[in-house]
Amino acid sequence: MNKRFYFVIAFIVLCIIWGSTFMAIKVGLDSFPPLTFAGMRFAIAFVAIYLVMRAGGEKLPRQRNDIFSLLILGFFMTTLPYALLFWGEQFISSGLTSILTSTLPFFVVIIAHFWLSDEKLDFGKIIGLIIGFGGVLLLIGDKLKFTGWASVDHIKGELAILGSSLSYAIATVYAKRAVREMNPLVITTAQIANGIILLPLGLLIEHNARLHFSLSSVSSLLYLALLGSAFAFVLYFWLIDNIGATNVSLVAFATPAVAIVLGIIFLNEIFETKIILGMAAILGGIAIVNIVRKRVGEEVIEGVDKKL
Repeated sequence: MNKRFYFVIAFIVLCIIWGSTFMAIKVGLDSFPPLTFAGMRFAIAFVAIYLVMRAGGEKLPRQRNDIFSLLILGFFMTTLPYALLFWGEQFISSGLTSILTSTLPFFVVIIAHFWLSDEKLDFGKIIGLIIGFGGVLLLIGDKLKFTGWASVDHIKGELAILGSSLSYAIATVYAKRAVREMNPLVITTAQIANGIILLPLGLLIEHNARLHFSLSSVSSLLYLALLGSAFAFVLYFWLIDNIGATNVSLVAFATPAVAIVLGIIFLNEIFETKIILGMAAILGGIAIVNIVRKRVGEEVIEGVDKKL
């Protein structure tokens, strides 16, 4: 078998893992409060990814400027977005969550336009943005006319997921300027370390909530920590080295479909035509933003797949 076969298998595995993390989060939220759940995930994942980093001969930086940059990056790439992601998914389906997180590239190109001199908006990007955010409005527009607290919670969940993508987009653009010379595995280890703060924060804020350690909840926690974080990121960087960030970024097109199918099969989530139409608009917008733009910035594109 040639190397291309292994690259294809690795890519498929990555799509399945990251597409299934939304279902694992949903399962775990039945037993754990969101912030505590996210904090436990990153605490376990940090131990695993740190051992991988040390085995590769890398160390966390000790220079003050590097530490400061990684703290800023970690807050916007891990602490804030995952707090919003876990909190928001309490109120909406795992499939819808995966679609809304796919808005990340749109926020990236908008922020990059104002922050990076070589990533200005052009006509193609604007068309892609319009189509993509049209898909978002299709998904959440009807709930702007809500009646009752159930609809209020639903829209809060959707806005939290969009806020998560916005935070991650800020971090993606910041990473291009601040930490581009660092080893990617070191960046990932530091990024995951920033998520550990969610554990004491969750225990403080959610102290009245009970933790239910069942087989399903512990399995979802370990799956998210070891496969969804540590293993998936190692696999991700291996693919980046071999087939490039642009090709690996295509995983963003597959994860929502995986999440929707798994949610329907295992969580009895409702299939709605507008969800498919909204997903098609969002992913079509992503395609336009990436295909027609004059210059492809790989550091920006790779942020699409690092969301989970």
